[in-house]
Amino acid sequence: MVGCRSDWRSLGIDGIVPASSGNPSGKFALMNINESIQAILSREKVVADFFYLTFLDRYPAVQQFFVDVDMQQQNVLLTMGLFIVEQYYRFQYPAIKHYLRLLGHKHYLREVPAEMYADWRACLVETLQQFHGSAWTTGLEAEWNSAIALASQIMLQGYQARPKFE
Repeated sequence: MVGCRSDWRSLGIDGIVPASSGNPSGKFALMNINESIQAILSREKVVADFFYLTFLDRYPAVQQFFVDVDMQQQNVLLTMGLFIVEQYYRFQYPAIKHYLRLLGHKHYLREVPAEMYADWRACLVETLQQFHGSAWTTGLEAEWNSAIALASQIMLQGYQARPKFE
C-alpha cells in the first residue's frame, strides 16, 4: 500500500474480520458495505485512529484544519460519519441528505478546500482495505468508493453561504 503506514499490529489488528455468522465453514464470505460498517463499529477506535495518523502524515497541509481539534472526538465523528455514509448509500434517506449538506457547510465554514475530498477518500479507502485485510474485495472497494463519492457530492452542496434543503 503506497504511502500508508503499516503499523496495524501496534494497534492490535491483524487485518482480519470475523466471518459472518451463519457461515459454518468459518471461511470468509464476500463482504458487502453493510457488513463492513458492522465490523468497523464493533471495534473501538481502530479505523479512525489509523486513518488520521496516515492522512495527517501523508498530507501535512491538512494539519492546519485540525488545530485545536480534539482528535479523540474527531475519531468518533469519523466513525459515525462512515455509518452515515453507508446508510445514505443504501437508503438515501432525506434526513441523512440534510445532515450531509450541513456537514459540508461546516467544512465550508472551516475553509476546507473541496479539492481535498479526493485525497481524503483515497486515504480512507486504503485504510479500510488494510482494516479488512483478506476480506477486502474489489466489490467492497467499489461500494465504499461509490458511497463516499455520493456523500461527498451531497456535502459539496453545502459549500454555499446558505445551503438549501428540499
